[in-house]
Amino acid sequence: MIAESGGVQEISLAKSEGYLTPKEKLKEARDLVLATTLATVSGDQIAAQNNPEKKGAQAVAVVTLVFFIT
Repeated sequence: MIAESGGVQEISLAKSEGYLTPKEKLKEARDLVLATTLATVSGDQIAAQNNPEKKGAQAVAVVTLVFFIT
């Protein structure tokens, strides 16, 4: 089998059918994250801080949730 495949080096360099390059993986991850809405945040204070010229632009919020179990 090894000889039929061209030797050990060729077998180790062979890529599986579903192989993705790092750039392809990054694009898939980016597309998935951009297509997913985890939460919608709104409020007067948040609206006051937004730039109206950026309406409709993508944004990221870093939120820390703290849970207290009693």
